[in-house]
Amino acid sequence: MARPPKTVSPSPAPAASAQPSTDRLRGEIIRRVEDRGFGFILEPISGEEYFFHQSDLENVDFLLLADRQEVSFVPKSTPKGPRATAVRVIAGG
Repeated sequence: MARPPKTVSPSPAPAASAQPSTDRLRGEIIRRVEDRGFGFILEPISGEEYFFHQSDLENVDFLLLADRQEVSFVPKSTPKGPRATAVRVIAGG
């Protein structure tokens, strides 16, 4: 007796990614804690403050950052609150 052909059901759609958005936001450095290597960025449209660590910086030395300096960053939601990752200084900012 012949077996019926095997059918393969389609795979379910992948779940929504937990990866942060790659859309960059702009903001300005509002506070740095130099001896601890972290600071905060204010995103002016939402008024949200984002934490950043010196390890989140791209192509800039933490000690060369200045308050009110313009930056762009990738936002990330964390259990401790909003975090700025991939922080870059905006030229002329």
